[in-house]
Amino acid sequence: MKKALCVVAVLAFATVASGTVRIFVTSSGALYGLENPANAFIPTVSTVFANGVNVNGFDYWADYDGTLPGPIRPGSYPPANAPTGTAASPVEIQPGDFAYVWLQFQSEPAGAKINWLSNITVREYGMTVPAAVTTNWYLCNNTSNVIGDKRWDGTATPPDYPEWHGNPQICVAITAYGLKNLFADLPWNLWKGGPARMALLGAVQAPADGTTYELHLQEICYFNGPTPSVTTGFFQFVPEPASWLLLALAAALPRRRGG
Repeated sequence: MKKALCVVAVLAFATVASGTVRIFVTSSGALYGLENPANAFIPTVSTVFANGVNVNGFDYWADYDGTLPGPIRPGSYPPANAPTGTAASPVEIQPGDFAYVWLQFQSEPAGAKINWLSNITVREYGMTVPAAVTTNWYLCNNTSNVIGDKRWDGTATPPDYPEWHGNPQICVAITAYGLKNLFADLPWNLWKGGPARMALLGAVQAPADGTTYELHLQEICYFNGPTPSVTTGFFQFVPEPASWLLLALAAALPRRRGG
């Protein structure tokens, strides 16, 4: 039912959409992302049962009254004009780094609220199937402290949290907060307002072999406001210089044998 309503919303607003939502990556080496990058692949420290009951919802504050910092806290954000990347010129992730995934509102009405992201997928450029990469998506569960809210609904099962390492990944907010286009910062939701208007969605790690990846988003739905167009990004995990040499030699060997 939720997906059907989303499709209806997309059709209803198709003729009035004016803004854009883009998803893109930055390298962890650029020093944007979580306050503690060691936590980049932790989606939450909470447990969410199938009936919606939340336990240990201490992602931003590690105690009830907001005294002890939790593990999922924002550090710095990339500039509003950070590159999206193209297939010909992807965002480069240097050896030893991983990619942070961001979502940014562009020319969207104030207060526009995303409550459905369907099939966020990392795939190799030119392919239609998910790539064999490691993904992590932040739940931002703070139902047990003074915030009393979380970004997304859905179960969360420790210790591995398979529900939040999907490729593709569906994120939905029915009773949860979702993502709202606000001027004010909302640190617990990894949201930066002002001219940036962006949220930290998750992180990706892949082999440093020069493969170019595309971030694909199949469907987006707003709780209110017109449905936007979506711009997706391209990125590449750059090999070590020695790896480039080995790849070049491997490519040349068949030609030499054939000569």
